[in-house]
Amino acid sequence: MDIVSVAQAQSAAPASLASNPVLTQILAQFQIKRQQDLLASAKEYEALTKGYIAEMEDRENAGAGVKTETDLARNFHLNAQLEVSRGTYEMLLFVDKHQDQFVDRLEKSDYPKWTAAPPSSMAQLSDKFGQDKEAESRARRYSRQRKFALEALGLIEKLGGAVRSVAVAYRQQWEIGQRPPAEYFAVEDLVYKTRIRQVQHVYLLKEAEAQLQLAAGALSSDYIRRPGYQ
Repeated sequence: MDIVSVAQAQSAAPASLASNPVLTQILAQFQIKRQQDLLASAKEYEALTKGYIAEMEDRENAGAGVKTETDLARNFHLNAQLEVSRGTYEMLLFVDKHQDQFVDRLEKSDYPKWTAAPPSSMAQLSDKFGQDKEAESRARRYSRQRKFALEALGLIEKLGGAVRSVAVAYRQQWEIGQRPPAEYFAVEDLVYKTRIRQVQHVYLLKEAEAQLQLAAGALSSDYIRRPGYQ
C-alpha cells in the first residue's frame, strides 16, 4: 500500500461526513491532477531512458562499451515504458470515474489557489464544531495529515536536490570513464522515484487543505474545474 492509500485509509470518514457534493467533486479532480503529474513524470523518464539506448549503442559500435551495457539501458527503458503504460491506464480510470459521477469529462485538472489560506491549526477552527465531535475528530486527522505532508515535502525537496547533484556528478564521471553507466542509470532512477514521491505528497497536502477548508466553511463550488478551463 503506498503512502497515499495509507493516509486515505487512516482518514476514512463516516458516510455522513463524506457526502458533501462539492468536496467529493473537488477531490475527484485532485485525483486527476495527481495522475496527470505522475504520468508527466513517467513520460519524462521514458524519454531519458530512450536516450540511454542510443548512447550505449554508439559506445558499443565504437568499441568503447559492451553489449551488457546496452542491454541494461534497454531494461531501464522497458521499465519506464511500463510506468507510462500504467500511468496512462490509471489516468483514464480517474477521468472516466469523474465523467460517470459528474457528467463532465475532465481530462486535465489543477490544484486551486485558495481565496483564503486553509486553517493551519485546530485553534483556527475552535468555533466551528459545537457539539459535533465527529467533525472535530475528522478535522484533527486532516490537520495532522497537512502537517505531515508539509514536513515530508520539505525533506523530499532536500533529497531531490541532493540526488540531482549526484546524478550530474555521476554523468560527468561516466563520460570520462571514471564510473560505469549502470551507476548513473541507478541514480537517475532514484531522481524519478523522488519526483513520484513529491507528486504523491503534494496530493496529500491538497486533500488535507480541501478538507480543512470544508471544516472552516470556506469550500465552495467556485473551486470546481470545468472542461476547457484556463
